[in-house]
Amino acid sequence: MLMNIATSHSSPRGPSLPWRSGARVLASSRTLSRDVQIGFLLDARLIQNADEAQGVEGGCGWGRSSRNERITTLCKARGLPFLFLEDPYFRSWGLSNQAYSTPAVGVMIDANQPAYDCSGAGSAAEQLMVARIADRGDLPKTDLRNLIVEARLSKYNLPSNETRPVRRTDRFRLGIIDQVKHDRSLLYGGGDDGAVVAMAKYAIDRALGESAELVFRTHPDVAAGKGHSLLNPILPRMCAAYGVGITTSTGSSATVFLDEIDEVLTITSGAGFEALIRGIPVTCFGAPFYAGFGLTTDLACSEDAIAALRRRATDRPQSSDEILRRLDILISVALEDMTLWWDPVKRERCDALQALRRLAWWAAAERFDNKPILIYGAGGWKRAAVQTMAAHPGASVSFSMRLRPRSLKGSRNNLIWGAFGKDIAGGKGSISVEDGFIRSVGLGAALVSPASLVFDPIGLYYDASRPSQIETIIESGVGLTDKIVDRAATLRERIVRSAIEKYNVDDGSRPVTDGKVHLVIGQVVDDQSVLMGSALARPGDQLVRVVRTLHPKAKIAYRAHPDVVAGLRNGDRTSLHADIQSPGGSLSSWLTTAERIHVATSLAGFEALLREVPVSTYGMPFYAGWGLTQDSFSCPRRTRRPTLDEMVAAALILYPRYRSIKSGLRCEVEDILDEIEAIRAGVLASPSRLNRFTAPFLKILAGVGKRSGLRF
Repeated sequence: MLMNIATSHSSPRGPSLPWRSGARVLASSRTLSRDVQIGFLLDARLIQNADEAQGVEGGCGWGRSSRNERITTLCKARGLPFLFLEDPYFRSWGLSNQAYSTPAVGVMIDANQPAYDCSGAGSAAEQLMVARIADRGDLPKTDLRNLIVEARLSKYNLPSNETRPVRRTDRFRLGIIDQVKHDRSLLYGGGDDGAVVAMAKYAIDRALGESAELVFRTHPDVAAGKGHSLLNPILPRMCAAYGVGITTSTGSSATVFLDEIDEVLTITSGAGFEALIRGIPVTCFGAPFYAGFGLTTDLACSEDAIAALRRRATDRPQSSDEILRRLDILISVALEDMTLWWDPVKRERCDALQALRRLAWWAAAERFDNKPILIYGAGGWKRAAVQTMAAHPGASVSFSMRLRPRSLKGSRNNLIWGAFGKDIAGGKGSISVEDGFIRSVGLGAALVSPASLVFDPIGLYYDASRPSQIETIIESGVGLTDKIVDRAATLRERIVRSAIEKYNVDDGSRPVTDGKVHLVIGQVVDDQSVLMGSALARPGDQLVRVVRTLHPKAKIAYRAHPDVVAGLRNGDRTSLHADIQSPGGSLSSWLTTAERIHVATSLAGFEALLREVPVSTYGMPFYAGWGLTQDSFSCPRRTRRPTLDEMVAAALILYPRYRSIKSGLRCEVEDILDEIEAIRAGVLASPSRLNRFTAPFLKILAGVGKRSGLRF
């Protein structure tokens, strides 16, 4: 699939590139030459065929791969630069190549050799670290260390509800970090067989001499079956020979593992860097990039590793301030000076702080447990959106053609489109799925995929007969922190200013009226929100008659639902009892003319609240009954009196999930607003325009599905 990537290059802090913008650069493999993200970050046109080498300005390749040799030889002969590429130390949400994991948020580059290679004169990263530590000048201010610690970031940011290693005693805990056997960071970082034996003996001596408890963490790739362990079975066998017990942790994320550890033992693992950042003592038996600067205990055995430690040798820091200074230098060099970052959602260059904030948001994003996910009732045209917003790295997701299951199984997460699952025997085990409140640019009935969905394990926002998750959030106030509510206030201001709506459909027409009107909102009459929302009157001409009775002197305008106007759904296109008919135009434009808006259960009432237009409800939508609207009914469950911005926080931040229109990745509501504005400005292609080719075929399938009770 072609990637829609920003073509303008901003200049966030990062390494400078050794070639001109758009230069032709040799890549060491066909896969690398086709990596659009890497080509964008390197600001180069990557080519793989050496026969096309005329006019190239450099080369690049992954780490110490044998595939680099041909390109490095050519570059050396021509006096051209070669960049060694590596994954950044904080990479992604999920393992590489794991189902539903995100792309890497950057690439580390080095013109000398990979940062993990301790041989020779050392990497450019190492040389810069040595120089910075020797220079007593002021350091650039960075919030990276605090962000990494507070957001509990790690390289892969595995789902946070993985198994936590159980602490059975108060004994000092030594965490032993496993690595993937034959990994190049071991081969070039001093991780030979001697280092393995030395680390095992050291751990056993500590266990016997200090009664330390040994905890062995399996590498995630080994646990996932994607590699072989370096330390297993050597370490367990040696421990058994000396009668030393060892606890194995295979499922926990790095951050959860480090929560339980008092000291880390490693050969060259990047997890040691993460431990240092969190203030945990680290002992190294190789020469990873962070060793040798007085922050670690270094017990390397190999000649290359010992030579590297001598190159880096500095006096041990004598104060906590000096420890933090050196640690910040390592962080700054590794993450700012030697790494090119990008935001996979926005598909544009960014700085380290923005990239790590994106990782932090993904790592903290709401997710289901690890049971398989089975989705019912979702048509084929919106399955990609449901899948992205429901899944997390490593999840198992499948779809059923049925609208709902005959029975619910507790061994899986049962996601059911609409509120149908709540009436199944044992319906408490179902999760209802529906469109969110800032849905798309284009109509759902026109088969435009949703950019937001809600996943409700309690009820569903339009079902007034029972509680829902959004009702629970508003009633309890849980999650409605000052920070979230302030964010909601900014969000609401932007929505109003930019005229953002649920469907963001506008034919360009504008209301023609010489004064304020009472605006009555029509709906799709057989929509579930009408059938389940306790509507007093049919939301069309019948509702207009009710409003006419209550406001006999008012000038009444009637606005039909866009799906009805488009002929896609059932409802009243006009009202005989209204003074003004709304043939089109955006809802935002009509709300500017409204003295008051009247709804049965329509979301238009919520959009009016955002713009502080008085709202009268004739049903029980999720935003009614809280004291913010004039209501025909009351709901005894709704006793709290939230502010408008608390309502916005619940409805637009805490309740829904979002999927980027541009990249197809999980994202935040502000990203969706950015994309809607970009579509309006013509910078980003509209999904409704792209959909016009496939929509006719999808509509045929949808029609067949509606008649058969199945979803295709």
